[in-house]
Amino acid sequence: KFLPRDFWTHRTHRRSGKVYEYRYKQPLRYYKCFGMFRYPDRFNCRKPGFIKASELDELVWQKLVEVIQNPAVVAQGMEACCEQASKTALTEELDSVRQQVSDISWKRQKAINLQLRGVITEQDLSIQLKFIDSRKEFLESEVKRLSRAIGEVENKEINFATLEQVSSQIRDRLQTITDEERAELAQLLIRRVWVDGVGNVDIEFAIPERIPAPCNADVYQRHKVTSMLFVVRGKL
Repeated sequence: KFLPRDFWTHRTHRRSGKVYEYRYKQPLRYYKCFGMFRYPDRFNCRKPGFIKASELDELVWQKLVEVIQNPAVVAQGMEACCEQASKTALTEELDSVRQQVSDISWKRQKAINLQLRGVITEQDLSIQLKFIDSRKEFLESEVKRLSRAIGEVENKEINFATLEQVSSQIRDRLQTITDEERAELAQLLIRRVWVDGVGNVDIEFAIPERIPAPCNADVYQRHKVTSMLFVVRGKL
């Protein structure tokens, strides 16, 4: 998960060891990895841990335009989504994670028993419990994520006619779209964006059954009915 952050200054290190700060006329926006920012001792997904917002936003917009203008890209994205989000694969992964949660609970109790028998000290127990609880928290979040993913796969309906109808409504607007409408359109059609450690970008689209005219985010959120989900991959 990447969170937007604005930077007004840039630090430069000199040979003398002094640090100088230069202030920008306009802030530079970056997306910073939430996991690395919030839990630096647990996550080291990528270096650096932030991405220039202008680069990621432009890539996402290019892929959005491709989706609207080129049905072949959409078909490829749907095939990739079906491969990645196979219900059988997700179920197997969920069972594995649940087993790991059960195992980690057993390890926690075992560590407590060792301390009660005097095999390890209270300090050793505290260190082990901190690691075990951190791991359990992560696994439980994975259980929730996989459960949601399975539910989404079960409710997914791929409807090419609906996609063509929605695309035709938006395609004519692309030539005259404003920056504000461009951001709103991305918000309406894109569900989430994943960036891995080597710069691969997976953009998950949620195509609704229809788009209100004019596009209004508040109205859309109240009446949104998703007819299909699919993933398109890009590269930073």
